[in-house]
Amino acid sequence: MNKITEEISVSVQTYPTATTGISGSAVVEMDKFSNAVVRAFAHKLPDQKGEGVLTLSLYETTGTVLNGSQVAASIVTGSITSVSDVVLASEIKGYDFTEGYKNIYARVASSTATVVSVIIERGKARYNEV
Repeated sequence: MNKITEEISVSVQTYPTATTGISGSAVVEMDKFSNAVVRAFAHKLPDQKGEGVLTLSLYETTGTVLNGSQVAASIVTGSITSVSDVVLASEIKGYDFTEGYKNIYARVASSTATVVSVIIERGKARYNEV
């Protein structure tokens, strides 16, 4: 598997997750890119809020509205319990997308209120897979 990329574009998104549930963010275009690496950084708040399970997943959509379908290959989970921070990372490639879907967005589901930042890096493979 080739993970060397070029022509990288970075999108930083912050989730002001004041309540539990799912947070969405902006849609990013994948028209000119073949791969995406998404990282979520979560932090337990000083008042001990934020403990629990976090799930990072990517969704694909045809437009700019946050109403797409989940990319099954992208789901990762982590938990904040005795540690104060967690980093979740997921990588998807062009063949993970459904035909016709060219935009993605990340969602973070949290069991408690916390602060989450997400970085989406999009790129093209330097060499095509054989």
